[in-house]
Amino acid sequence: MFDRAFELSEEGQVRAAIGLYDEITDAEPRLFEAWFNKAVAYEQVRDFEGAVGCYYRAVDLKPNNQDATRGLGIMLFNVRQFRKARYWLEKAIRNGDPHPALATLAQRSKDLPSDSNLVFVSYSWADRGQVDDQILPVLEAEGIEYFIDRDRIPQDDEMEGLRWQIEQGVAQCDALLLAWSSSARGSHYVNQELCSALGMIRNVVLVLLDDMEFPGWLRAGVRDGTIAPVPVGDAVLLAERAGNVEDIAGRVRRTNCHARVLRESPSGVNVDLIALDGGLMADFAIGRYPVTQAQWAAVMGANPSAHQGDDTRPVECVSWHEAQEFCGRLNASTDRSYRLPNEAEWEFACRAGSLGNWCFGDSEGRLHEFAWYIDNTAIGSQPGTAAFAIDGTFQGVVDTSPHQTNSVYTKRSNDWGLFHMHGNVSEWCSDDAGEDGNLKRVRGGAYNNAPRSLRCAARGSFAANERDDDVGFRICRSI
Repeated sequence: MFDRAFELSEEGQVRAAIGLYDEITDAEPRLFEAWFNKAVAYEQVRDFEGAVGCYYRAVDLKPNNQDATRGLGIMLFNVRQFRKARYWLEKAIRNGDPHPALATLAQRSKDLPSDSNLVFVSYSWADRGQVDDQILPVLEAEGIEYFIDRDRIPQDDEMEGLRWQIEQGVAQCDALLLAWSSSARGSHYVNQELCSALGMIRNVVLVLLDDMEFPGWLRAGVRDGTIAPVPVGDAVLLAERAGNVEDIAGRVRRTNCHARVLRESPSGVNVDLIALDGGLMADFAIGRYPVTQAQWAAVMGANPSAHQGDDTRPVECVSWHEAQEFCGRLNASTDRSYRLPNEAEWEFACRAGSLGNWCFGDSEGRLHEFAWYIDNTAIGSQPGTAAFAIDGTFQGVVDTSPHQTNSVYTKRSNDWGLFHMHGNVSEWCSDDAGEDGNLKRVRGGAYNNAPRSLRCAARGSFAANERDDDVGFRICRSI
């Protein structure tokens, strides 16, 4: 059927091809090629709305496919959804798409009148009745467009692009509307969506479905009035909050691009931290580098790391409890209070104002500039570079490293001056990954991980007493 649909399209029988593609996508809704080809066919008959719908399905399945990303951006521009078009056009540019029209269309989409606000509705599946009855009708009555997962392709935890879809959904939106409840508190996906919204400096509209205390990541914003909780029955206040979102992202990005470096010496150990405006969170300072083996040994008296030979490598083989003890010893010598960052602080610092998969955007080909990971370790006998050739023809220069960690003073920083937020070692965060407190979150990915595990939003977990040669940490403190 697929081959026949393609032949019909090539022969100019595009409507017939669309009919066959409809049958294919009904039978196999996760076939990227069918959705993509159907989008192209809709373009050929100038049904741009139909093309938009199919391109959305295609990028759900392959979130970073260059052709689908470009096509969706251009089609959204054609149907005059300029704010959405801008996101996808800029994403295509971040992906490294060289198409000459993209930059022009992206700039025009900024200059033309924008469509309505778009909010990402984050909720627990157990609360869908209240969401349907008390939240969505308010948004629809006010003409506020929303993104909700039920409109997407059927998904499960094994679907390769599922977590990437969540990130892209949040990135497209002006605000996250968080339906908060006791059920939402325990939802992995709700917490991921909230963490990414804070990391991307998106506004948060907090709707309280019950009397469960609101999440700790938001307490500073609630306290200073940046976030105002809305009782679920207050339709007027809900419409006001969802329809009038403050543009804080630009201010925070500009401020943090000139962030101060704090040089401090707790316990006589020199540490560099970057002081950040936390956006909706409280301001904080976070380590410019992961804690090194030299710093650990100076405080704790020994070096437990598996990858030794250069004490500027990050310390590893330390448990979450031992990382906490390290912070405690620093605190004993100063009036400051060092700690592990929470997940939202970590992702916020890692992104440095970006919306992409990594701090620099979506082009996987640039990851080697910022990170040590599986593609540039296990090459050669020492860190450096080597010529890369195929059949004797020079292709370029590649990074080399033994399959191990490398100095924290290698690689490029993100836009806010932080190094190794991707790769080298995964980093302990303060948050629990389960209800019993035995599992703790790690972020960032390590020297032995694939690119997708190094994404800004990628989350992992280890037992709090576990020691691994690919897990370290960086310190943080409130300011």
